[in-house]
Amino acid sequence: MGEYPLLEEVYQEESIKPDGAIILALNIRQSSQALVEFNRDNNYTVPVLLDPGALTAIAYRVSAIPATFFLDRQGTILAVQRGAFSNLASLKSQLAKITVT
Repeated sequence: MGEYPLLEEVYQEESIKPDGAIILALNIRQSSQALVEFNRDNNYTVPVLLDPGALTAIAYRVSAIPATFFLDRQGTILAVQRGAFSNLASLKSQLAKITVT
């Protein structure tokens, strides 16, 4: 299982909580049409931001794809996972370490 289904599962759980984590995906590779089709075909609902010039990826110094960034409400990076999460438990464990303020 890739990381995207894991993000989708956590997104589904967190998006219904009043103070749940906000989960966004950033895509630097696909066109908007390809992304729409991919999400539709797989029933994914995680909001995806397009970064065709990779400006956001450069600003965050993304050196591996996927990369997962955990930020607080002020935008401070609290943790970074370079490479895919291997399972749902590891993603949830990292998320649980982040205190939303």
